[in-house]
Amino acid sequence: MKRQMLLLLLVLLAVMTAGCQEEATSTPATTSAPAHTPTAEAARAEVELVRVENKVMGLSVLVPEGWQVIAPGVYARGESATDLTTLIQQAAPGTAAQDLATSLQAQLGIDVLPEPAATLQAGAFEWTLYEITVDVPPTGAVNVDLAMAETESASYLVMLQAPAGAYPALHEAVFLPALEGLTTPQGGE
Repeated sequence: MKRQMLLLLLVLLAVMTAGCQEEATSTPATTSAPAHTPTAEAARAEVELVRVENKVMGLSVLVPEGWQVIAPGVYARGESATDLTTLIQQAAPGTAAQDLATSLQAQLGIDVLPEPAATLQAGAFEWTLYEITVDVPPTGAVNVDLAMAETESASYLVMLQAPAGAYPALHEAVFLPALEGLTTPQGGE
């Protein structure tokens, strides 16, 4: 049921931003996970990030090279048919962060967002960070990193979902650089 909700979240976000045009540019940046990652899968998370321009949403984002665009602002690792590892980077013009959070709660199968884990000044934004774990049978625990930022004109979302074994390395190699690298044509706002 929760797996269906996570997939429904992806579909909802895709519908909200249909018609997106994205182009990868050659601005690679290599990141790797810290040496103390807990599993073999996590230790393999050396990732080369490329800059992608999402013209419809007005975002310039960092995405792991080779991940597939499955919807506007939604990128899937796709190592197998059951790989739920996904990075979402989107803008919601005219939407307050609280309204965005409310719509996400239902999609994640939670009643309320947990207390923020932290705030982080990264790139042009001050992000509020949330850590959520969802049980997705038969996959098991899926960790969700959620970051939201708000300006006068829009709310911004970066979300990484990954199986527990891959999560620590992807948090470091993908999620944190994605927060740092998300920009708008105006340089933030």
